[in-house]
Amino acid sequence: MKQILISIKPKWVAKILSGEKTLEIRKTAPKEWVDYLNRKTDKPNPEPIIVNIYCTKSDYIGYLPNKYVGKVVARFVLDKVRPDYWSNALSGSCLSPYEVKEYVKGSHFFSWQISDLEIFDEPKKLSDFCTYRKPSYVLERAPQSWCYVEERQ
Repeated sequence: MKQILISIKPKWVAKILSGEKTLEIRKTAPKEWVDYLNRKTDKPNPEPIIVNIYCTKSDYIGYLPNKYVGKVVARFVLDKVRPDYWSNALSGSCLSPYEVKEYVKGSHFFSWQISDLEIFDEPKKLSDFCTYRKPSYVLERAPQSWCYVEERQ
């Protein structure tokens, strides 16, 4: 199964870990989902993707314990992506209409459904992952948004 590493601010990571946030709003989506949604493939549904959640270091005070900051704290299964449905985005994303509008700035967006959330007992380091395209390249910096990865053994 393919894997992704996604960077999320602590405020939103806390809401995901509590189960309050069930949708992640993104301006982009994995290619297989974009192709599926644009009917560029004959496949009935894209294969599920494991999404590893990296908790960024920005604005972390008060949201999560320090052990989560700058670490991969959980993963979920991405088995449903929807194109910009405002009503869905607002109900599961914990975002206000203003926050969504500010984030997307008039462009399209995707709602990534958070399913089968697994919270790690011990957060993982970025160096536990390497890039999908260059398996020998260990991650030293988190992606700005998200990227395909492989877990190092």
